[in-house]
Amino acid sequence: MNDVPVQQLPDLELEWEEVAAAIFAAKGITSGYWRVGMKMSFGALTADWQAQGGMLPTAMFGINSIALFKANEAGPMVFDAATAGKKRQPASKAAAKKVAAKTAPVKKTGRVSLLRATSK
Repeated sequence: MNDVPVQQLPDLELEWEEVAAAIFAAKGITSGYWRVGMKMSFGALTADWQAQGGMLPTAMFGINSIALFKANEAGPMVFDAATAGKKRQPASKAAAKKVAAKTAPVKKTGRVSLLRATSK
């Protein structure tokens, strides 16, 4: 069994909207409201909790899979497939970027030689 340090920080952490967006992209879903849920398993056992004084009843649960449920409107854990994961910009910033892109100078590729003016 691998011992995972309790205080280990994740290498990657996703918000629920990012999870929904990844599922939509993987499954080709482009429209509609969808509720994100999980299928879970529950179990019980008696475990040795030495810090609490011995054997105690213990509950466990496992996440079997992530599930999508079609929804009619926005709500808790409901995401719109058309907009999930897309960054929203104020209209003024989006317009400024379009104008800047149209007016930006064209970059030339290839070798550039520098000419030095000499004075006599």
